[in-house]
Amino acid sequence: MTQCVSPLDKIADWVVQTQLDDIPKAVIERAIIHLMDGISVALAASDDPSLGKAIKQFATDDGDGPCSLVTGQRISSPALAALINAMAAHTYDYDDTSFLGIVHGTAVLWPAAMAMTQKHDGHGRDLLLAFIIGSEALYCLGECVGNDLYGKGWWASATLGIFGATVAAGKSARLNQIQMRMALRLAATHAFGVRSVFGAASKPFMLGRTAQAGVECAQFGLADLSSPKDTFEGAAGFIEVYNRGYFDAAPLSTLGKQFRLVEPGVAIKLFPVCSAAQAGTEAVRELITTHEIDIEQICKIDVRVTKLVATQLRYAQAQTVEEAQFCLPFTVACILERNQLSLDELTADFVTSEAIQTLMSKVSMIADDTILEQVTNPAMALEAAHAYITLKSGNVIDLFNPMATGMPGKKIPPSVLDSKFSHCVERTRELHHVRMIMRDLMNIETLETFDTIFEI
Repeated sequence: MTQCVSPLDKIADWVVQTQLDDIPKAVIERAIIHLMDGISVALAASDDPSLGKAIKQFATDDGDGPCSLVTGQRISSPALAALINAMAAHTYDYDDTSFLGIVHGTAVLWPAAMAMTQKHDGHGRDLLLAFIIGSEALYCLGECVGNDLYGKGWWASATLGIFGATVAAGKSARLNQIQMRMALRLAATHAFGVRSVFGAASKPFMLGRTAQAGVECAQFGLADLSSPKDTFEGAAGFIEVYNRGYFDAAPLSTLGKQFRLVEPGVAIKLFPVCSAAQAGTEAVRELITTHEIDIEQICKIDVRVTKLVATQLRYAQAQTVEEAQFCLPFTVACILERNQLSLDELTADFVTSEAIQTLMSKVSMIADDTILEQVTNPAMALEAAHAYITLKSGNVIDLFNPMATGMPGKKIPPSVLDSKFSHCVERTRELHHVRMIMRDLMNIETLETFDTIFEI
């Protein structure tokens, strides 16, 4: 009788045997782009007060060690380093998004990989490999599980992210086959995360906890501890409990053949807000710019969005920065007031200003999946938006945006990526340091140390 191999065991076996020489050049190049983007948005948040509070609470007594924090400090615990760096990577919700499972991948993957790479005296090649392998494992698992997990209320960035973080950390720590299997089985029992956290300061903390838990699961495997075989596919395992028994194993056969960082690709954000707000915000900006609209002539703005978008953007009138990142009226108000939506707009004073609060009241968001009838492939337009601007003259101008710039089918131009990188890193680093960080990340395969990236 042929014994069935657990999905997690299949992933673990592929993870352990795959080396950087097995990775196509195009995948390596794309991975470096996502690493640069993910680390830059974390560096942008390195002086955020919430991060300082987390360090004071969790890492003050940790002492000096091999693991770097985006704040410039070094600590001994890789799990705590992963926690702090992943929090920073998601503080501004400016990190990338995969629509296979609907997860923030990079923000949870690189902190886990970096922490264990440094703990185990690894170099740039080790970090790059762990990041790529972790990405592929996470996104493949997201494809197997499908997007209904997210639809049920689970925040897949945490619920699935722990598997990616475990793989990335475990690959960095050079776990063998048995150890990687045990680490992933433990991860299945430690999955967590609900979407009610959206719009709260605790959301970045949850992502940080995901990276931390992934490191701890990898350390569990490294200690040669065992975990029950059926924690993922058993009667009371992950698949049944979290996803009502649904799991399509077919994508597992493509591991190492189809790298999802490239195909279908992962979205990089144009604006520092929830991905669901990107297409609608961009559509309004294009209408304002193309038609040279004077905002004083605007009567109202209606934005029709998919039900997925409406599910994520929970706030109609934001009162805090965290709520603003999940509020389409706020993002549109930024375009009307400043013709931009950048990190500079994410301040409490700006969000609560009379001008922004007034402009928000002119914007309505309407859930309407019929807008997807305008596209040939709805799967590529999950966060589409159709914006309508009604002028005081009675004229209505509109624009349908099936996908925002930065989505897999509409990649951000390199010049815009460079500008985003610089804008993020310049918030906390000197200009000459920004250039050094960019140079080192672009050449990460040859990097011996990560000191120049994180030092102040």
